[in-house]
Amino acid sequence: MPFIWTGADPTEAIDANDYELASVVQALANVTITHIRVWSPASAIAKTNRRGHIWNMSGVLLATVVMTDSLASGWTTHALTTPLDVTIGTMLVVGFETGGNYGATGAAFGSLVMSADSAMCFPQSISLNMAQTHGNGRFHSDPATYPNTSFGTFYGVDVVYTTSAGTAPTITSLSGSSSGYGATVTIVASDAETLSGATYAVDWGDGTGTSSGTGTLNHTYANGGIYGVLASVTDSSGLSDYAATYIVVIPPADPNSPLARIRDAIKSTIETNITSLHCYDTVPDGANVLPAVVVIPFTSDFEVSMGRGTDTWEFDLLVLVSTSDMDIRQDSLDAYVSGSGSLSIRQAIFNNKTLGLSGTDAHVSEMLEYGLRFEVASYPHIGARLRLKVHTSGTA
Repeated sequence: MPFIWTGADPTEAIDANDYELASVVQALANVTITHIRVWSPASAIAKTNRRGHIWNMSGVLLATVVMTDSLASGWTTHALTTPLDVTIGTMLVVGFETGGNYGATGAAFGSLVMSADSAMCFPQSISLNMAQTHGNGRFHSDPATYPNTSFGTFYGVDVVYTTSAGTAPTITSLSGSSSGYGATVTIVASDAETLSGATYAVDWGDGTGTSSGTGTLNHTYANGGIYGVLASVTDSSGLSDYAATYIVVIPPADPNSPLARIRDAIKSTIETNITSLHCYDTVPDGANVLPAVVVIPFTSDFEVSMGRGTDTWEFDLLVLVSTSDMDIRQDSLDAYVSGSGSLSIRQAIFNNKTLGLSGTDAHVSEMLEYGLRFEVASYPHIGARLRLKVHTSGTA
């Protein structure tokens, strides 16, 4: 979580007296102070029941923080029992009981000292107007007493806070899979604050969406196809992150149906003739199963069977390759989608038009998409989509 001081650490000041040392802080946005942050030298003297304090500018005590009797060398943070909400523009005095020996940076507040996120600052130690001043870098010789004397010295007293808006969650992993018409998306996210109360949601790409309090969401599609899905995580403060992937939905088929036989024949033909390609009827889950081609039924036309006794089936062949080198990835994809060659899918189908089935004629008719870029398991992929037409003897 953020804090204000980002400059060099204070230097050791040897002084055995016990003081209340403090800084004036100001909120430049609505924030919540969660900790007092102090710097101490290795020589800091232990103090029994050491406390930190937060006052308003009128000296009214707003919070008391229990600190350790012995402070570790360097920066330490000490949590408020109840975090303190501070509205924009509010100034506070934040201090702690030293016990003896402390850190100091002289002439630290000649100008405003801003936090890295610009949500809080140490105000410049000058007059605000004719009626109000606020010397910064304060102390009092009596510990636990409102410090009202200033030398403009930074005594290593700071705060840790969160902004009211908080920090947005981050989707660190997104994966999707399908089995028949059923699909599952798994969202893994992180948040610098908390994911308690977060909402996970998926737009399934078919006009429907679902949400859940967990990162695993399920859906049933009405039709097969390739669906782009958009996932989101929204935290309890309303901040969100988004990521996209795709899901290939392949309708379940009767293994004895003409469609299943043709699909199996396509897979067998490709795998037999291009041994470097893995052939699937579901999308591979990770880069270790690539290069691959996914066989996806697209359309079928039975009307011509009434006149000529033939059925026409169309399939999408989704070709996926993956490597860390873009040039190698591109060359590999080109070889699989070219019109001819030992690695050409079109050539393999052309040389085996029957697919090993009687009354069958198949050919790759066109390339519909090329250069699709995406990630699976955080690994870069590139792909193309071919259209395969298969004519078979009809049943009508």
